Amino acid sequence: MSGSIGTAHTLRHRLSRRATLVLGAVLAWPVRAQEDIWTVRGVAVDISGTDAVAARERALAQAARQAWETLLPRVAPAERIPALKALTAAEIEALTDGLEIEDERVAPTRYAATMTVVFNADRVRDRLADPGAGGAGAPAGRVAARARYRSLAEWTELQRRLGASPAVARLVIRAIGLTEADLMVTLTQDQAGAASTLGLVGVRAEPAPDGALLLSLAPSR
Repeated sequence: MSGSIGTAHTLRHRLSRRATLVLGAVLAWPVRAQEDIWTVRGVAVDISGTDAVAARERALAQAARQAWETLLPRVAPAERIPALKALTAAEIEALTDGLEIEDERVAPTRYAATMTVVFNADRVRDRLADPGAGGAGAPAGRVAARARYRSLAEWTELQRRLGASPAVARLVIRAIGLTEADLMVTLTQDQAGAASTLGLVGVRAEPAPDGALLLSLAPSR
């Protein structure tokens, strides 16, 4: 009898652990997707200068600019990209969190490397939400929205994904119920562009008949 109890306990432990691992994998995919949005890998530069130090400084600035231009189509509306590409080197540097050098080759007057550049999500969102940044084609700004969910866990996950998306600069909860919440959302893109960007983190966004933006978790694939 004790052997049966021990076997049952072991089986429950394994099933519980397996369920935890599966749940962790399901909840972790938006986080990985979000990290990929703000991280630009494989940035290759090959720069010459008066000496190796000068070449390296120019290469770092060039890598940040190339990464910024790669990031823009992921997070900004198309009509604002040309003006946002014109940011100065200092402005682009201020939007980054760090730079990792993966492969480095140094010569007396030349520097070549492959790098990974990580951008700061909050600082980039603030830049995109500023109508004066990036010239014409201002972001959509504040829109009324309704979040729909079936449980507290869904509502919590939906908030997390909205906060992780570059399409959302700010989110204010105006009222909340058991299955629906009234929100005021500041978007960095027009609603069509925001819907596409939100889809990258597993959020469905669609217009309601009254003009509000309906937000919910996208069905699992």
